[in-house]
Amino acid sequence: MADQVLYTVGGTVQAGGGIYIKRKADDDLLALCRKGEWATVLSSRQVGKSSLMVRTARQLEKENIDSVIIDLSAIGVNISSDEWYLGVLSEIANGLDLKTNIFEWWEERKQLGPAQRLTTFFRDTLLKEIKKRIVLFFDEIDSVLSISFSMDDFFAALRAAYNARSTTPDFMRLSIVLIGVATPSDLIIGSKRTPYNIGRQVELTDFTLEEAKQLSAGLGINGETVLAWIFEWTGGHPYLTQLLCAYMSKNAESFTKDRVRGAVGSLFEGEQGKQDNNLRFVRDMLTKRAPDVQRVLGVYKEIRSGKKVLDDERSAVKSHLKISGVVRRHDKHLIPRNRIYENAFDLNWIRENTPSQITRAIFIVVSLLAIMIVSLFAITGQLNRFIYRPLSMEWVIIPAGEFTMGSENPSEGPVHIVYLNTYQIGKYEVTNNQYYVCVKAGICVTPRNDFYNQAEKMNYPVTDIDWFDAKTFCEWNDRNGRLPSEAEWEKAARGNSGSIYPWGNAPWNSDLANCCQTPVIGLQSVGQHPMGASIYSVYDMAGSVWEWVGDWYSVDYYLTTSSNNPTGPSEPSIGASARVIRGGSWQDTENAIRSTFRGNSDPTLFNAAIGFRCARSP
Repeated sequence: MADQVLYTVGGTVQAGGGIYIKRKADDDLLALCRKGEWATVLSSRQVGKSSLMVRTARQLEKENIDSVIIDLSAIGVNISSDEWYLGVLSEIANGLDLKTNIFEWWEERKQLGPAQRLTTFFRDTLLKEIKKRIVLFFDEIDSVLSISFSMDDFFAALRAAYNARSTTPDFMRLSIVLIGVATPSDLIIGSKRTPYNIGRQVELTDFTLEEAKQLSAGLGINGETVLAWIFEWTGGHPYLTQLLCAYMSKNAESFTKDRVRGAVGSLFEGEQGKQDNNLRFVRDMLTKRAPDVQRVLGVYKEIRSGKKVLDDERSAVKSHLKISGVVRRHDKHLIPRNRIYENAFDLNWIRENTPSQITRAIFIVVSLLAIMIVSLFAITGQLNRFIYRPLSMEWVIIPAGEFTMGSENPSEGPVHIVYLNTYQIGKYEVTNNQYYVCVKAGICVTPRNDFYNQAEKMNYPVTDIDWFDAKTFCEWNDRNGRLPSEAEWEKAARGNSGSIYPWGNAPWNSDLANCCQTPVIGLQSVGQHPMGASIYSVYDMAGSVWEWVGDWYSVDYYLTTSSNNPTGPSEPSIGASARVIRGGSWQDTENAIRSTFRGNSDPTLFNAAIGFRCARSP
């Protein structure tokens, strides 16, 4: 019989003195922290996030890198914004033994907003007192979703700290890791702010049989065989595996496959299964916390029935199913995560928990009406596609040849030479007026704002559209239309000279671009800054709005990119699914409007600071 500390079924492994199972995520997160990168660890409950965090923090300490863990759930949710931010600062100050009296410091700066005080604290106190590298782990980040006040400013403050790395060297010593049960889009509270798309996503996968081999020590003489039987049920899920191992080690008189099946029944079926906190979490995510129970269970039913359901990063429903833990991605499809979940949440359970349907008679009437309406819309839609044709767009020819891409900045390097064939790019960003026609034609979705079709704003760049909306417009607008590649965008912005900005190397001023001002100006009509046009006379490539490009984002893509007409990574980085955005926006600083600056965003997100322009091949 194994010692109890062999298995950990609650809390961190370190707190319980259990065996730590190392996974690829351990090396990934530690490497990012060593390099000073920012990161996120976002996944379902009880898969080892906090244990990973504690282990990483301890290893960093051995390497003379300071770190502090801020448990956001411990700060509270039913408090004022001042109390919450002060709680965060207090945790940092106590964890790093700062000399500054945080409460006096906070009170002395009460004329500043809480978020500005946070970034000021980073710059003037934290990085002045601590001269070493620092990593801040924000654990239980999902707890901020329950706070009564908006967290937009908190994420904006983190973004400001990240952007300051290029202008204030001290900020290069600060790294931040966000950890919790959330999807990246959950961290974006308001649609009018630049998305929080900072940091590399670290994927925390289930144990492999090889990784978990140590757990076989408490399972008798044929421990590895017994562990394999356990894996047939758990699929390597950390909590389920450890709990089943612990139960077997204490209750099995002999270790057989049938006894493993019996243990599954005792722990995860009937009344006991209803009480298990992990199954209860999954159950609540599928019902009480689902954004749309009908749709969530509908998609899950297809997966559970064995149908091939493609994963789709645009789908809030599929993202929710993944963060609930009940399914996982495998070869681009979604499949049930393990047999325990398959049994607990089977087709009968789905049927019992799906909201009741309307009566058959009403359903028939509604269906007939729907058919009539759809038919009408189909006819109207075809007519609209014939009536509403794309408005003319001014194109600029970018000649074939080489140019210098990238900079010495770590996230923009290495500097390399790229050859591009001749292509054309929009002289201006796509406007509300141009996009409005696409909406009327029934091709494009309506932007998520209430002003895109206002007469006085028709020449503003269209915003509040996601990457897929932008791609759809470009392909509709011209038969050879598309979003520009990242390389095409950068060449159109800086030409062959390797300049910092589209206009050259001179510092920014308000005649050159719409950005960098306090207070911010907000959106303006396209083409208002001719002095800031690029060498090819392409307008507004600095400031105005961020621009979607076609490429997936990978922080180290330049290390492996082709030097001949590169089009970006063939698929998203492991654990991430961001597209590149370029050019900065009206609300950004001089750093973000540099022609080499690489932004990125979840392609399903949209806000008032992201637009696009199109490109086409001859």
